[in-house]
Amino acid sequence: MSLLKKIGLPLALVALLLCALCAFGRGVGLAANGNVWSQIQAYVGGIRHVAVRKTAAFTPDLNENLYTLSTAGGAMLVTLPAVADAADHDYAFILDTAGAAVSFTPSGSAKLDNTTAAYAGMDAVGDSVTVHCDGSNWFFTSRFIH
Repeated sequence: MSLLKKIGLPLALVALLLCALCAFGRGVGLAANGNVWSQIQAYVGGIRHVAVRKTAAFTPDLNENLYTLSTAGGAMLVTLPAVADAADHDYAFILDTAGAAVSFTPSGSAKLDNTTAAYAGMDAVGDSVTVHCDGSNWFFTSRFIH
């Protein structure tokens, strides 16, 4: 039985996750246990990253960098951490259950792609974005939006 059939993931979603991780510019391998996104593990640069599933508004943790999102319960706001704390940090987000839009906004006076306005582009299953903090602002390093 193929790995995809065993874990129950559509090929397109696995490809999107790999594309999002490749935006970090490192080699990627993928392992999975069970049938849920929260158990997907990616190996980036020899470090194990476990996808964290979120279903409501949150601020990403500086000790995590891979998130799967579900908006089945309504719209979600992701508030990116303060830039002073997140210099050289990357996050990858993939929408695996859609019901409403996911919006991203920077903390404080920082900007996300040169604006302080919230970005609300993720609303379809498989949409993914990666962001990077340069210590002053946040930038999208990749966007795959259907």
